[in-house]
Amino acid sequence: MDVRPKTIFCDIDGTIVKAQPRHAYFEDPEPLTKNVQRIKEMIENGSVVIFTTARPKHIEERTRQMLTGLGFENFQLIINE
Repeated sequence: MDVRPKTIFCDIDGTIVKAQPRHAYFEDPEPLTKNVQRIKEMIENGSVVIFTTARPKHIEERTRQMLTGLGFENFQLIINE
């Protein structure tokens, strides 16, 4: 039986928040609550979640704030360069 933690790559827009057009990235997104809860459950069960996004690098801090606001802590983020 393999007990190593699973690594999950999770897109942001359309997966944990309702997709936003680029001009709305600084607005509060609408969370997709069931998906957010499921990802949190995976983390609680030992999975490592790496968020990925095609959002531009210049809004990385805002994206991190948004993820923190959704209740995610100590996460990794891969963002578009």
